[in-house]
Amino acid sequence: MISRRIAGVERTGRIVGAIAAVCGPVAGVAASQGGVMDSARTAVRGGAVDAWSAIRDDPWTWVHVVAAIVVLAVLGAVGVLRPGTLKGGRDVSPHPWGIWLACGLIVLGTSWVGGGIVATLLGLAEVARTGEDESSIMASLTLREQGMVSVCGYAMAVTAALVMRRILAMSAPRAGLEWRGDAWVRGGVAAVLVWPVVQAAAIAATWVVLRAGGEAPPRVAHTTLQTILDSRDDPWAWALAATAIVGAPIVEEFVFRVGLQSAALRLFGKPWVAIVLSAAAFAAIHMGDPRTAQWPAMAALATLGLCLGFAYEKTRSFLVPIIIHAVFNAANVGLALASN
Repeated sequence: MISRRIAGVERTGRIVGAIAAVCGPVAGVAASQGGVMDSARTAVRGGAVDAWSAIRDDPWTWVHVVAAIVVLAVLGAVGVLRPGTLKGGRDVSPHPWGIWLACGLIVLGTSWVGGGIVATLLGLAEVARTGEDESSIMASLTLREQGMVSVCGYAMAVTAALVMRRILAMSAPRAGLEWRGDAWVRGGVAAVLVWPVVQAAAIAATWVVLRAGGEAPPRVAHTTLQTILDSRDDPWAWALAATAIVGAPIVEEFVFRVGLQSAALRLFGKPWVAIVLSAAAFAAIHMGDPRTAQWPAMAALATLGLCLGFAYEKTRSFLVPIIIHAVFNAANVGLALASN
């Protein structure tokens, strides 16, 4: 869930302009051998004013950018991001890569089956045979119907994920599937660290899109979140919110981290290859139609996927990425509701 609270990010260019304002006059005056210090002071003063003005006008952008830089610098300094930090991590050797992948696909398929059962009971299967795409079908449903499909689908998928986790944990005890008590603290701390990094990725992507002549993305780029905002007084809207905050993190983390990432780790033997592949798939499945995809949101989701995959490999605890994912979704829902 990505809340688009980065309107005004085009002001990023003002910082670049401030730097240019410092360098340009100084270089020019230096070439003419006169007035260097006075011009430099004027340029620095003007650049500082422009920079402060940009930060003051758009604090959301710059707080997250600075925080992301600080987080990455600190993690690098303490060795968390050093080369080789993931060696000797999870052991997925007890099962071939196809078993890991199949387990993830079973859970993913279960979510579709659960939703399909409710759709059939509601008579929506007939709608699906008319040739309309999935987005058109969902848009035609009432909020109650959407809520029932979502709740039932996630309920079945969560059950399947927990059962599969238990089975795999017994047969692959070092694959990072056990519930560890310290995971709640680690997950909470990691969620705080991940947030500004993901937001900074969305901000950077938005800046690129705007510079390329594209349009600013909508403040809310996720249809489920928009539905919740539009119908916040309806109990079924909160059912959708619950599936986004509780159901989606469990199901998606099992599918992409336990299933796909473990399969890639078993197949290639390189943690970062597995992390990148699972992150790319995580972003791709949320893309929808590539022609209408919000690329800043995709950049944020890909970055989130990288962070979730890294956290899983680093902590060797399935619960940690679930907590990060749940906190991220909950924060986006909360911010969207607070801003409306």
